[in-house]
Amino acid sequence: KDGPREKDFNMRWVGSMVADVHRILSRGGVFLYPWDQREPGKPGKLRLMYEANPMAFLVEQAGGLATNGSQRILELHPKQLHERVAVFLGSMEFVLEEGNNKDWFNDHHIVMGTIAMVIGGAIFFRRVFKVELPVVDLRAFSNANFAFGSLFSFVMGVGLYGLTYLYPLYLSRIRHYDSLMIGETMFVSGAAMFLTAPIAGILSSKLDPRVMMMMGFAGFATGTYMMTGITADWDFYELLLPQILRGCSLMICMVPINNIALGTLPPDRMKNASGLFNLTRNLGGAVGLAIINTMITQRTDDHFARLSEQLDWGNPAALDWLASVGANYDAYGLDGSTVAVQKLAGIVTQQATLLSFMDIFMGLTVLFGSLVFMTLLLKKPKAAAPAGAGH
Repeated sequence: KDGPREKDFNMRWVGSMVADVHRILSRGGVFLYPWDQREPGKPGKLRLMYEANPMAFLVEQAGGLATNGSQRILELHPKQLHERVAVFLGSMEFVLEEGNNKDWFNDHHIVMGTIAMVIGGAIFFRRVFKVELPVVDLRAFSNANFAFGSLFSFVMGVGLYGLTYLYPLYLSRIRHYDSLMIGETMFVSGAAMFLTAPIAGILSSKLDPRVMMMMGFAGFATGTYMMTGITADWDFYELLLPQILRGCSLMICMVPINNIALGTLPPDRMKNASGLFNLTRNLGGAVGLAIINTMITQRTDDHFARLSEQLDWGNPAALDWLASVGANYDAYGLDGSTVAVQKLAGIVTQQATLLSFMDIFMGLTVLFGSLVFMTLLLKKPKAAAPAGAGH
């Protein structure tokens, strides 16, 4: 820790590689990445697939040279998990994230992404199962605890990313909050996680990790079940307890899931397994967001159709409402009948959206509730997983 501040920094961002590449392309020059003395055994801190390769490609397209001192960056062979599954996982992420917005397979980009995903996945799994020493060793999934722990991590990704998406979406679409108001409402979950972290650390050394997981999943299920009664009038105080339950439950689950998944593996499989374990949470988030977006679109349409069936010209309550609202706007010289129909359509759309939110929260309740019982299938690990094994 040299220098006047006596502190280590991550040079990928402090050194601003994006700004340096822009400087080289616009004015010329050299970008030298410093050797990290904290981990002298590693060749460098730039990730090959999505940091070093893009930088090298841009520089060489402009007529420059990108090298590690002995070999072109673009000629380096990938070695790590995230470097070998770029087509498979990258295409999957694109299809899942953009599919709902582009009407899934009615868009040719989604079709091409799906084809790339299938071909990349087939090649990837063929190499995994055929090569004697595969880069990605899937044998860790033969361990029941690791398999279940990865499943729990996958569902945790759904809860972590899915609920982080749903709450602001509700506040934006239904309550019409701006970004600042959404942040002021959502900070509760972060505060709950921050305050629960040390408590979770203490409990992890005193309680069976399976008990902690059951507590966490039960808290998640309780919070999402409370949200099934959501209305258009819910505000900060109505969302307060569900957000606290979400934040506390997330921290109570996170530590024991890590210990359960990795605590029964032999040391020689730990490094590879930790990469797979972290991958499952990210995949859970991507799959969860895709399912949530699709459900919102489809269930909103279904509920809108059902609600609209009740608002025909034979419904006296609807006719009275249209006449009353239309008369108010007629008094101001407007086309009251047209405005009243537009207002009624807006109300129906809002209620249909709320009902789709209720469906999603109920689905999440069932999902997290089922994990409470699945925890009973796990074996207690003999020791906690090494620090930093999963994050």
